[in-house]
Amino acid sequence: MSVTYNFKKGAVVIFGGSGGAGGHITRAFARAGCDVAFTYFGGKGRAEDLQAELRDEGCSVVAYQADIKSPERPQEIIDDVVAKFGSVQTVVYAAGPVIDVCPIVDNGPDRFKLQVDSELLGFFHIVRGAISHLRESRGSLIACTSFANYKVLINDGLSASAKAGIESLVRQIAVEEGRYGVRANSIGLGWFDIGQGAVAPIDQSTTQSDIGKDMVKLMSSMIPLGNRPGKGEELANTVLFFASEQASYITGQTLLVDGGISL
Repeated sequence: MSVTYNFKKGAVVIFGGSGGAGGHITRAFARAGCDVAFTYFGGKGRAEDLQAELRDEGCSVVAYQADIKSPERPQEIIDDVVAKFGSVQTVVYAAGPVIDVCPIVDNGPDRFKLQVDSELLGFFHIVRGAISHLRESRGSLIACTSFANYKVLINDGLSASAKAGIESLVRQIAVEEGRYGVRANSIGLGWFDIGQGAVAPIDQSTTQSDIGKDMVKLMSSMIPLGNRPGKGEELANTVLFFASEQASYITGQTLLVDGGISL
């Protein structure tokens, strides 16, 4: 049985929308009939391929290069999307740099700051750039975070620390912006089989060849639901639900999409 979601009028903006997880989210919204804008950081070729793929299918999609560490760039993009499509109904955060898999104390201050700037501060810049438009549309903000905020994963403290801050900010937005009809939620990703191979939690850039087959086998063995990683479509369907009118009374929540690995 197929499920049809109802969305508010307006475009969807996906930050990090050309990556492993983000690419599935971008495709899902575009194929659901939404006007879609997505960003990429360094993978211009992959972004162009994704845009061409979806346009060949008749989808309405536009790509932007973005460094969300820049305070101004997210707002520039969102303002341009509004100029093109009239309004923005959903903003999705699915970005994140390559993580260093090592004990947290092995990271120097500069590396820790880079992670916080790239994720938590970057998400804050997105929020500031989007909020006035989301108030107008009574729209939705969705952040992809990590199951590692609920079950400590050894050597993943760098990303988990920043992602925990994002979840806290999401809850703050839900409380403060609810009076304007804005909803804010997060999705805690588990271990997903996306792109070239199984990716580390949250990091859409680390492939199976990077982390090793033994790690993939170990992580899969820890997942109660079928001892398998998640599929990109399973994540994308969850994001679509949170953005849809079917989730109109849900805000300030984190839904773990992790096959039970956090238990």
